Amino acid sequence: MINKHLLTLIWKAQAIIIVIGLFFLSPTSALAFIRNPAIPASLGSDIVGAKSGEVTTYYAAILWRASISVGMMLVLVYFIWGAIEWITANGDEGKIKTARNKMTGSVTGVVILAGSFSIIAIIGTILGLDLLNPVLPTP
Repeated sequence: MINKHLLTLIWKAQAIIIVIGLFFLSPTSALAFIRNPAIPASLGSDIVGAKSGEVTTYYAAILWRASISVGMMLVLVYFIWGAIEWITANGDEGKIKTARNKMTGSVTGVVILAGSFSIIAIIGTILGLDLLNPVLPTP
């Protein structure tokens, strides 16, 4: 049986995680570059950049960075979830094993995310491009 103090602590932790998640999902300056394609002076105005693939590369890099940010938030939530389950397991071996698997999975997720970052950096170095910090082409 979980006591009221622990339940209150869990609810506060969930509220903090939700607030932090909403902060990171709020519109940022990176989203200011995305415009409505129905407006004539929007994405279609840079024909040279579109033909060379610069525009596509720029938006692919933005999507990749956003997915890394969301992935790191999910890894943090999953790790905290596993830690709370371990704390509330009360010595039950099955629950402890499940919690340990969650925490191990979250650490594996961090390794995969860091590995993807490293692979992109290496590929960019080989190609002589700065893939991690693309520059939006100007018309």
